[in-house]
Amino acid sequence: MSRGKKIAKWTGICLAIAIFIVCLPFLLLRMALSESVSNKILETVVPDFANAEARIGHIDYALLSSWPDVELGIKDITVISKVFEPADTLLHIDSIGVSVNAGDFLNYGDIRINRLHVDDPHFYIKRSNGKLNAGILLPSDTAATDTAAFAMPDIFLRDIRLNGGRLRLDDEDGNQDLLVDNLFFSLPRAQYKFDSIMGGLELAIDTIVYDNHKYAAIHSIGSFVLNAKAAQIGSNVFTDININSPSVNLNDSLWKIDNRSLDLYLRGRTDTTFRDISIVRMSAAIDSMSVSMGGKMKVQDDKSVYTDLALDVKLPEINDLLCLVPAPYKSYFDGLEISGGIDMGATAKGIMRKKDLPTIEARLQIKNLKAKYKQFPQGLDDLQLDMSAVYNDNHRDSSKISLEKLLARTGKTALSTNGTFGFAGGRGYIDWKLKTHLNLETVNNIYRIEQNQAMSGTLDADIKADFFLDDIKKKDFYKIFTQTKITGDDVSINLPEKKLALFVDSLRARLNTNTGVKNRRRTDTSLVNTRISFSAMDLEFDKSIKANADRFSVSLLADDLDSAKVPRFRISASTSGLKASVRDTMKLFAKKARASFNIRKDRTYKFLPNTSATISMDTILFSNPGIGAMLKESDMRLSIQPRFRRFRRNAEGKRERIPMDEQPIIDLRALTMMFDTIGKADDKAEMFLKEFGVSGNIKVKSLRAKSPANPIRMAVNRVNVDFTDDTLHLNNLTLRYGRSRIKLSGDVNNIRRFLLRGRTLSADLSLTSKRIDVNQILRSLYMSQAKEEEIAGNEQSMKDSVTNNMEDLAMDISETQEEAMSEEAIDSTVQASLIVLPKNLNIKFGAKVDTVKFGRMNLCNFTGDVSINKSALRLKQLSTSTQLGNAALNVMYECKNNEKANAALSLEMDSVQVGDIVHYFPELDSIMPMLRSFSGSVAAEASASLDLDSTMNIDLPSVNAGLYLRGDSLTLMDGETFSEIAKMLMFNKKTKNRIDSVSVELLVRNNEIEIYPFMVGMDKYRLGVGGTQGLDGSFDYHIVLLKSPLLFRIGLDVYGTDFDHIKFRLASPKFKNFNVSIGKGGTLINNSKVNLRKSFHDAMVKTITEE
Repeated sequence: MSRGKKIAKWTGICLAIAIFIVCLPFLLLRMALSESVSNKILETVVPDFANAEARIGHIDYALLSSWPDVELGIKDITVISKVFEPADTLLHIDSIGVSVNAGDFLNYGDIRINRLHVDDPHFYIKRSNGKLNAGILLPSDTAATDTAAFAMPDIFLRDIRLNGGRLRLDDEDGNQDLLVDNLFFSLPRAQYKFDSIMGGLELAIDTIVYDNHKYAAIHSIGSFVLNAKAAQIGSNVFTDININSPSVNLNDSLWKIDNRSLDLYLRGRTDTTFRDISIVRMSAAIDSMSVSMGGKMKVQDDKSVYTDLALDVKLPEINDLLCLVPAPYKSYFDGLEISGGIDMGATAKGIMRKKDLPTIEARLQIKNLKAKYKQFPQGLDDLQLDMSAVYNDNHRDSSKISLEKLLARTGKTALSTNGTFGFAGGRGYIDWKLKTHLNLETVNNIYRIEQNQAMSGTLDADIKADFFLDDIKKKDFYKIFTQTKITGDDVSINLPEKKLALFVDSLRARLNTNTGVKNRRRTDTSLVNTRISFSAMDLEFDKSIKANADRFSVSLLADDLDSAKVPRFRISASTSGLKASVRDTMKLFAKKARASFNIRKDRTYKFLPNTSATISMDTILFSNPGIGAMLKESDMRLSIQPRFRRFRRNAEGKRERIPMDEQPIIDLRALTMMFDTIGKADDKAEMFLKEFGVSGNIKVKSLRAKSPANPIRMAVNRVNVDFTDDTLHLNNLTLRYGRSRIKLSGDVNNIRRFLLRGRTLSADLSLTSKRIDVNQILRSLYMSQAKEEEIAGNEQSMKDSVTNNMEDLAMDISETQEEAMSEEAIDSTVQASLIVLPKNLNIKFGAKVDTVKFGRMNLCNFTGDVSINKSALRLKQLSTSTQLGNAALNVMYECKNNEKANAALSLEMDSVQVGDIVHYFPELDSIMPMLRSFSGSVAAEASASLDLDSTMNIDLPSVNAGLYLRGDSLTLMDGETFSEIAKMLMFNKKTKNRIDSVSVELLVRNNEIEIYPFMVGMDKYRLGVGGTQGLDGSFDYHIVLLKSPLLFRIGLDVYGTDFDHIKFRLASPKFKNFNVSIGKGGTLINNSKVNLRKSFHDAMVKTITEE
């Protein structure tokens, strides 16, 4: 064999051996990776570390054809769990394909996977009785190895993909299951190096269904997609993640969401310590709703955090938000129809420490929001809001909340407002404006106070305010600026359940603080300036209060209310056509009325506030169960001034006047304390008069007053009264009471002490009158006292009396008609009663009356002095002419209680007919029945003192009286008594019964009448008469024939129990000499030479006239 052939032969052998050596591993790997060998290996190895078995259906690989890549394909992979009996499939994979770069691993130690595809992996996980079929791994006895020195190789991944994945979880213990269907996972590129990690993945799932049978909850997500990229370069980590699903469904007891889209996005950067975070965008969106945020956050070395973040929330259609409402609360939104959008945003920039916050800016916009509940008749037709806020902890003045616009409209009602809350110079302030137009029909549909309410009309308001918050806290009201304007037309509110009905038309109101208001003369700037008016008002409340007015206005001005200043305050009101009633027991009518109240600095005493009040009324009519009154053209002016100390003691103890510049200023605080003291006092009127001095004037053209208990109405004309708290000056006050007319002038003094301490009220007046009917006055007073008890406590009587008062007062009649009506109203049979006089009155007035009607007497040209003092009424030095003749008299009436009264009288008349005395004073007939036997003219002088019981009847045992009668040419009336006396005294049958003269004196005391002896001259006879008469009607007279044609004197006793049973008997004459001065008082019966009757008369005059 040649050398060449040998070389070729050995070369072939060596090559064959080399090829065999190279191919042997592949042949062995091929044999090992066969299905049968692989399954035998799995059957042997798997049970050592898992309670399961694994099988593969087919293995395919490529080595040389794809070198340096090595490719492996495995199909039909199954893992069966043996946790449960019988065993069940835990995992099945249709196929796995992998391609790795073996060359890089062998050459550089890098792991490079070029492709990894997993197709149709199906997982079935079950839990039952506390066991999980996926818990197949057995405990390992291998000791933990130390991997601290292990260095990870570089890893490069390409085309990692999972297709058609399916996961089913069956949790029998939790009574729930989960299904994930058609799972797709892709990792196109990823790498790991020592100093960096980067990769991107995509995850897509067709369906995720979660079913909780225990809570009846079914949740599903359709077509779930996750796209993510992440990288770590050095110490920085970068992420870009997006998750979205077009259909998300939740259905359980808390959430019910149907077919909603979901989108989540995150793109940002952070360091590995999470101390430096940068967010390009982080957002979450459900349907059209989205929340997004971006910015930076960095933790500084001093642990403070620097932030630069922005947040944005968009709700283009707010109705979508309702899908996120938890199911238990969705019932509150049943029937709600809502539309509109919301746009919110916020930024935070700056350093954040423990107490420091970054600068925060926020905004909120609501666009064209509309809402309506189907069950409500009215909804929100439009709402627009645009507001922003800034908070800067380092520069507070730049912090503010700005309400750029707030517009709201519902039906015919609209609201518009804007304003700013911010800081200036470190002080918080508010600058706010508001305009509203309220249609009350719309309000009635929105807000229900009660079921059957009704509202109509319109209200408009325009409000402006500008102030610092600390000024309110410090009560520095002079730096609070507001302007308010309110108008209302045809405003009607009817609340039947609350029994309220109100109607107001042409309402105009203005309320300003620290704002100038211009008028014709000047611009007046004050702390408070307010005016309210309306043209018509009708109010009814609780069916007991009724009021209506044709026009009303009130204005208020207040200023200088801070300390150390005399306050300035003015309020005025006017009304016309006012009618009001309370429970039909109080009624008021005012045709026109004006009132004002002012407080201002006193012109003389600059440290004092002077309060003045003015009330003017054209016509006002008022009535309650007690009294009714009607005033025409009245005007009252009142001035009130605090009392102050005028003198003090100096160092030497001397009294000196306090200079005005040293007087303390009475400001609002001091004035308030004074009124607070008055309010806490038991007797508020007393305390008021102690603290304040009062003066003023009252003018009334006409005043009518009527009491339901009194049948006569009183009228006062031309009232002109000046007054202070201690004096009252009357200027021709004209009073008409039934048939009486009185005019008063003069002064009333000591009013303050009278009101405060019950001291004596004094008055010095002048009374003139054309006529006074005392009878009518007394009877009306008696009727009043009797009827007051009847009306009191009787509700119907009270209502009737109020109505009658109003009708009587409103009636315009002539004086003649009124006199006739008053006369008809008087009940002449009414029971008389005592009139109690106060003990603390000292009233004096001179009286001049043309005619006084008293009893049956007409007293003409009545003049004299009248006084009321210490519960006693005195008429002194009165002179008058009557039907009986001219008279001079003094009268006293004293009554301290309603049980008993004392009276005294002295009377002198120069000529009076005896018959008239009996006619006009029938009471004398029971005391002196003998007067009936005489006729003719006599002069009289009488005096008496007596007691009256509660019905004004004379207590006869208390009577003490004296009477003196003197007359000429009297006639003794013929009769049975005179004939019997003439017969027994043996008068000539031709004797005339004419008395030439007579002078009689008598005393009434101790229940009997003592008739002093007097002489009677008849024709040629002279008779002496004397005796006693009891007040019970019994009598005992003695008559002596002193001069006659007979040569002897004859005595005759005339006696009896009354004058209807007269007895006669002859007796020894008791009068011896007709020349004695009989008839001059007590010379025959009383030998003391003292005229007791005259002494009694003088004593009565002194008692009456001297107080």
